[in-house]
Amino acid sequence: MAKHTGNTMFKKINNKIKGIKSSTLLWLGGIAAIFAGVIICLFGISIIQIFLEELFVDGEIGTESIQVCLLFLPISLGGAFLFILGICMVREWLARWKEKLTIHVTDEGISDIYTDFRADYAEFLMSDITKENPAVQNDVTQVFRNILQLRQNRLKKLGVQCHFKSSRKQHSESLPPVRPTKLTDGKYEIQAVTEDIAALTEYFRGNRRIYSQTDNEIAHYTVISACQRGDGTINCPNCGASQTREQLLDGCDYCKTKFMVEDLEEKISDFALRSDYDLQYNKYRDTRKKFIPYIGFWTWLVGFLCSLLFSILDTFLSAEETADFWEDGFFLTALSYIVPPVWHGLVFAFFAVLIFVIFVFPLIQSYQSIGYIVKMRLDKHKPAEWNNWKIQKQIREFDSHFSIAAFCSNVQNKITAVHFAETEGQINAFAASDLSPILGLYKDVIDVQTDDIMLQDYTVSEGLQKASVQANVRLLVLDGKKCSIKNETVKMLFTKSAECKTQVVCAPSVLRCRKCGASLSLLEGKRCAYCGNELNLEQYDWVIREYKYN
Repeated sequence: MAKHTGNTMFKKINNKIKGIKSSTLLWLGGIAAIFAGVIICLFGISIIQIFLEELFVDGEIGTESIQVCLLFLPISLGGAFLFILGICMVREWLARWKEKLTIHVTDEGISDIYTDFRADYAEFLMSDITKENPAVQNDVTQVFRNILQLRQNRLKKLGVQCHFKSSRKQHSESLPPVRPTKLTDGKYEIQAVTEDIAALTEYFRGNRRIYSQTDNEIAHYTVISACQRGDGTINCPNCGASQTREQLLDGCDYCKTKFMVEDLEEKISDFALRSDYDLQYNKYRDTRKKFIPYIGFWTWLVGFLCSLLFSILDTFLSAEETADFWEDGFFLTALSYIVPPVWHGLVFAFFAVLIFVIFVFPLIQSYQSIGYIVKMRLDKHKPAEWNNWKIQKQIREFDSHFSIAAFCSNVQNKITAVHFAETEGQINAFAASDLSPILGLYKDVIDVQTDDIMLQDYTVSEGLQKASVQANVRLLVLDGKKCSIKNETVKMLFTKSAECKTQVVCAPSVLRCRKCGASLSLLEGKRCAYCGNELNLEQYDWVIREYKYN
């Protein structure tokens, strides 16, 4: 019964402490309670000790001595209780600090294009049945939908099931979980979006898991939508003419292109799990910022208690010092025993924090970097980004709306299409040269991740824009009953008509046969299945003219 009452009382006190909203009050109150508890407890124990010493010296103890001991016993217990209360308050404060270090799932209650896409994407990859209208097609562009279908076809052909789980995270307090960068090419609004994410991708063959990969950094999206004007009109995604939504649905008055409602809404044109240099640094900085108080307090407390315990034991184990214990009075004596341990603890904490800052935190940063790939690769990724921004400035002298983010998204989609192609038509769908000789090279690839894309050169000549690109790619390859990672460096020459300065392909216009008007599917290549007419994609989009790999 007493045990139950004690547990109930402890729970009530703990709940009261948890109800304190101010972290500062918890910190200051806890430290004050610890100090006050130590002083009161020492005071009570010391008084009791004096009267007990009289008992052992004289052999007798009077009624008054017993009353004094009984009086100061609860005072000592009260000091001990106050000390424990202070420890609980500081413990709650540290728990709140630790909670800030914990990554929280923020998908719950959120419904936006990114969470909807990830849910539909996971369902699409897990499906064993090819659906004519899967939910994911409502989230993505037609070109990206075709590429996702190529991947699903490859998984089915190899008998592999892919399970994808993900949730939005808050990796850094200094960065929001979703970070869009907006631009326009006059026809489309383009957003390069990074989202803090935790994702688990698992591959199964039969009932056996053959590979799993955890990503705890960012998901990258390129999101496009028809360019909205302030007067309520929309720019035609094909010719750029400003019209109302109703006019575009009936057919553009200028280029006659007909659109569906979904063609004018936000669509995701690529998706990839990547690492981010700035995020790495912010995670490291936040970790350091939050851990320093945590480490400092605990190392100080350990140093303080060890020094205090040593002083007390040294005094009471020495008969001579015990006899002189109260010569200077209680408070001076208590201060003489408490102040030195405080300073000893501070010195200990200072050197502990110094060691962590100089040696341990850099190791933490390197460890976080390994979560994506080695730090050397991250350091290599940063110059690639800088080079891309530098060449983007050069390209914008010719094409003022050029976007490196949209371009890299485009390149990534074409690399993925090449690796998942099963027929000559599919592998040449985005090419101006014959890529069929490498068709069998990637037959066992089940996943493609692009580490970095570097735009090396850009020129305009012979009526074409020419861009030299190097991409470092990680391939997940099925090797018998297991999977292996293979790194590949691909060098490509992309070309596009010099007259085409649109960053995004207008699917309703381009993916339609100019000769007979039938819809074109890049799953069947760029040749019309009805009249045999071949689409000259180079007039509308970047195509692969040269492809080299090692």
